[in-house]
Amino acid sequence: YLDIEAVGFGSNAAIYFDRHEVILPAVPVNMTSRTTFYLLNHGFDNVFIKHLLPEGLGFAVVFPEGQVLSVAKTRLPVEVQFSAKKACASAGTLSFVDTQGKE
Repeated sequence: YLDIEAVGFGSNAAIYFDRHEVILPAVPVNMTSRTTFYLLNHGFDNVFIKHLLPEGLGFAVVFPEGQVLSVAKTRLPVEVQFSAKKACASAGTLSFVDTQGKE
């Protein structure tokens, strides 16, 4: 028989972003500003993604290809939209959580 020794290290499953921050372009009043970024799967077999976003700021989050990351689907596009009825500036924190509420 042949003994094989394998050496390595593990890592915790995580979801990464393809950028550090999302900046929406300035647009005229009553127009929708939008941008797309990607969530990247690192180690999850299958995870359903939900988002948490403060209400009333005019932001919307759209998942054009669904809300599931898996071994087969390692990149998930997310579109963030903003629209306002009067001139304003706004900032908010967008969080992504799994079905258990873990960020």
